[in-house]
Amino acid sequence: MAVLLLVIATVAFASHNRGLQDTVSAGQATLAKAQTAANLDNTLIRMLTSAAVEHDDADIKALLAANGVTYRQTAAATAPADTKTTEDAK
Repeated sequence: MAVLLLVIATVAFASHNRGLQDTVSAGQATLAKAQTAANLDNTLIRMLTSAAVEHDDADIKALLAANGVTYRQTAAATAPADTKTTEDAK
C-alpha cells in the first residue's frame, strides 16, 4: 500500500513539475520576443534621432519629444588629418 502511495505521489509531483517547466518556457519565449522588439525600437529611435538632427526636421523632433525621447546633439566628428610624411608617400 505504501509503495502505491509513493508511486501516486511521484506521478503527481512529476506532472506538477512538468507544468511549471512549461510555464517557465513560455515566459522565456515571451521575454525573447520582448527583447527583440526592444532592440528594434532602439534602432528606430536612433535612426529617427539621426534623421532629425541631420535634416533639422521639426516634425520628427516633435514626434520624438511627444514620446518622451530626449537626445543631446554632439559636435560632428572630424576626419583625422593626413599624417603621412614625405618619406611615407614615396
